[in-house]
Amino acid sequence: MARIDDDLLEEIQSELEGTCTTISEIIEQRGLDIDEDAFEDRLLDGNAIERCKCCEWWFTSTSLEFDPDRNGGVCEQCMPELHES
Repeated sequence: MARIDDDLLEEIQSELEGTCTTISEIIEQRGLDIDEDAFEDRLLDGNAIERCKCCEWWFTSTSLEFDPDRNGGVCEQCMPELHES
């Protein structure tokens, strides 16, 4: 399994932010030989990005608000939906 260097990681993070591309899609598009869970963990390094637990779009980790019910970050657009349900 290949290690993703910091330059490639930064490029992928920038590419993913603001999209709903799945982990498996980016691994396939880039021809990476890495486990999906390990790759998702690696995306939290440096300019950390992660998916909103509601809409599954990619955001910088700092722009998500932690929701204890979903045990993860939720974007600003999804927060009102959580409070309405």
